[in-house]
Amino acid sequence: MSLSQSERVFLLRASRRSMENILRTGDVLKYASEVVPKKLLQNGYTYVTLFNHDRVAGSMGDLDDNRSILDSVIHSSILAAFNDPVLPPLTPLDLNRIKITISILTKFVPLEVSSSADLLKKISVGKTGLLVKSGKKSAILMPILWKEFNSKEDFLSRLCANALLPLNYWKTNLSDLKFYSFESEDFSESILKSK
Repeated sequence: MSLSQSERVFLLRASRRSMENILRTGDVLKYASEVVPKKLLQNGYTYVTLFNHDRVAGSMGDLDDNRSILDSVIHSSILAAFNDPVLPPLTPLDLNRIKITISILTKFVPLEVSSSADLLKKISVGKTGLLVKSGKKSAILMPILWKEFNSKEDFLSRLCANALLPLNYWKTNLSDLKFYSFESEDFSESILKSK
């Protein structure tokens, strides 16, 4: 799905306002459907990553495709800001420092792999996002986060660690894992400066 500049701006503003509203009132922000661009009322997967001086300050997504893109962004924004399990909740001061990046995800495609070498061949640096599942454990890493890693191996090890699995589980226990690949359309608040 390709969003227009005005649709992207709408989502970025809704993301920031949703976090501000939680800090101010504790309530989830709601929009009347008649003020929302039609494409944003379609269901979709989203992910919100918050950066503070190029470091991740929160990163969470909504993989429930029963929500509209707008509601999913609002939900993801609140989770990233206040419920990221590995980072502290944002304060009002933090909120003034963060930059928001929104990712609209494609559908998840099962990735059939025969070996760890095959897995490495099937992922593209900077382009492929991965969801991994092992029993009740799962984790996701967004394509936008590739810049945080030096190699495909590092990316896969972090993915396993995020699923609370050993770092090299993707090498030693590949048959226990299910991988799903996806891509994303990413945009950040830097586009607001041109408005």
